[in-house]
Amino acid sequence: MSTAAAVGHHHHHHHPQIHHLSDGHAAHPGDPVLAAATAAAMDAAAPGAADGVDASATEAAVAATGTFVGGPDDDDDDEDAMPIVPGTKTRKNFEERLKELRKFKQKHGHCQVPHKFPQNPQLGTWVDTQRRLYRAHKRAPGRPTTLSQENIEKLLEVGFNFEPRPSREETWNARLAELAQYKSTHGHCNVREDDQTFPGLGKWVSYVRRQYRLIRQGRRSKDSKRLDTIRIQQLRDMGFIFELREEMAHKRFREGIQALREFVEENGHASVPNFYEKNPTLGLVVEEMKREATKLQNGQSSAMLGDMLAELIDLGLVSEMGSAQHAQEEANAAAAAAAAAAESLEQSFAGV
Repeated sequence: MSTAAAVGHHHHHHHPQIHHLSDGHAAHPGDPVLAAATAAAMDAAAPGAADGVDASATEAAVAATGTFVGGPDDDDDDEDAMPIVPGTKTRKNFEERLKELRKFKQKHGHCQVPHKFPQNPQLGTWVDTQRRLYRAHKRAPGRPTTLSQENIEKLLEVGFNFEPRPSREETWNARLAELAQYKSTHGHCNVREDDQTFPGLGKWVSYVRRQYRLIRQGRRSKDSKRLDTIRIQQLRDMGFIFELREEMAHKRFREGIQALREFVEENGHASVPNFYEKNPTLGLVVEEMKREATKLQNGQSSAMLGDMLAELIDLGLVSEMGSAQHAQEEANAAAAAAAAAAESLEQSFAGV
């Protein structure tokens, strides 16, 4: 009993064949899991179930058995030898929907049936299901599926598009590539909304900044959830400025790293005192850099860039592993050891 067959019932306005479904239990008398899965699929496909019935039916079956009910033997070629009960065979059901899809194309000139298509809501749901099965098949080609290669080809012949729009991941990567190109030409990532170098890129940049502000204010929207720490860091590493404050921080850090380099050359270590006469604000900047470096190392949102972190590690302000604090502790321990050594040396001289 294939899931698609179970699903088919929901799509017919009359439900006399529901009784054939219960016979599905008999097909797996000794297998309570399969029987339960079939029952789960039936419950999900019962009349009056939600619009996304195919999804829940298939998922119920997959969840219970780890495979689609009916399994791979759905596509046996000896089907014709079996009595075809209306609505119970995948192929019959598929052919009917395919006919409806052809009619839709004749009328509208394309196969993009809307999800909620008033004239034939079942067709809209079915089309969604074919795309979902196709995506699942692409993710795990070895798994049994109710969408056979033959049916994929039939749909392609009609002009059906399985992937009507790029995935969010693809869109993100495409925008990132455009931004990198823009930066190599202009030297910065501040694309204006009316810039036509890459149509829509300026609006996307504004949109990303808006989502970032929502995150900073703790007001996460559905879209800002997609702007995760990894994506924020990808943009930061390209030199993308989310806020003016950040641009100022970058300037402070670049100058701070330069001043720290000079300090290390002079003093042989990176432990800047709170008040350093030659550069009174350096201590504060160093503390801020350590805080931001620790955030970056712990995978949190940070105003520090990857190349800056590398320089700070190189200068010995931050340790390679773990946090800046760890490096500070090491520096303190080294200073304490040096002080202790000096003291014992003095004592040994005193004792002479």
